[in-house]
Amino acid sequence: MSSNPHDAGQVTAVAIEMESGWLYFKFSGPKPEPGRIEFFLRRAIEDWFAERTTFVITKATAITNHGEMLGIHVWYTVADSRPNAPKTSEPVEFGIDVHGRVAAAHSKEYVEAVITDALRILPSYEDRRDTLVVVNPRRLAVILDRQAKRGAVIPVGFIEQVVEGGMKERLQAWLAAPSAPFYVMHIAGSWFAPGGGS
Repeated sequence: MSSNPHDAGQVTAVAIEMESGWLYFKFSGPKPEPGRIEFFLRRAIEDWFAERTTFVITKATAITNHGEMLGIHVWYTVADSRPNAPKTSEPVEFGIDVHGRVAAAHSKEYVEAVITDALRILPSYEDRRDTLVVVNPRRLAVILDRQAKRGAVIPVGFIEQVVEGGMKERLQAWLAAPSAPFYVMHIAGSWFAPGGGS
């Protein structure tokens, strides 16, 4: 992992390379006042990409806790070197909220790691239009809803309340004796739509 500091006075935002084509921007040391967090993170992203003109942002996901932005995941590709190369798609913003009970019970670093694991799984299900749910053995569920371009980290109990039948039985069996690092499931439609899971 490498980092690249962006200092704005006494506030320093860093870019951490998660893997090739994927960065996580967050603060190192003191954070600015809550109303300025997004400004400084976006400025760090703009500065980082301004220094690397061949990189193009393809997707960005903000991580929040009680409305306070913790950091931003950014995916990028190398731009086509031909003049006037056509853009294939616009960057997609994807905000993820952390439920208060999760934030109270787990460190920010642990929650960030859980979200990172779920985001690594997401590309495998790119063609699906339903809501992806990634559950870990510590009973945390990461919801990634492509339709709403939103996500959440919640206690798995909320998922158990909205699923039923075989889907609920399989989830509960896995929770009783986890056989893999994650349990992946899909919930039809948008979690955040009226009448959805939220």
